Amino acid sequence: MGQQLKLSPAELRQFWAVRQPQMLSFFEVLEKREHWPCKEIERDLSGLVEEVISLLDEHEADTGAEDPAFQHQLRAMNKILAAFPCTAAAYVMVWTEREFGQLIHYMLTDCYRGSQDSAECNVMWQRAQVMARYLLLKEIVEDIIDGSLGQ
Repeated sequence: MGQQLKLSPAELRQFWAVRQPQMLSFFEVLEKREHWPCKEIERDLSGLVEEVISLLDEHEADTGAEDPAFQHQLRAMNKILAAFPCTAAAYVMVWTEREFGQLIHYMLTDCYRGSQDSAECNVMWQRAQVMARYLLLKEIVEDIIDGSLGQ
């Protein structure tokens, strides 16, 4: 079992003050390494989102997710998102969750299932894990020190 840290709110603020810039710089480095034709990606993604949403509307949620046409569109969306710079992909994922609820669950499930045989799914699954860890850590630290950390 790992060593348990007991930090005061002041120590947590100091911990976060050091780590947040490190994490942000990590995302910036990833961002600078990726260059993609955003107009083409945006066009393709918006069309795919509409197709996937229409497929969800046509089928019940519990059976629609297993539909081969739906699975094909999910994989296509994840392939396009993998081509986005890291931060842009994060924004799209947050927007998708906010606007379309369970669609993000299906997308992440597809990434998880396809992470062994699809480079795009592997990229998206790794990004999702990094973003989740970052957001969870930030939320925990903010909760512990009564939300006094700035964003």
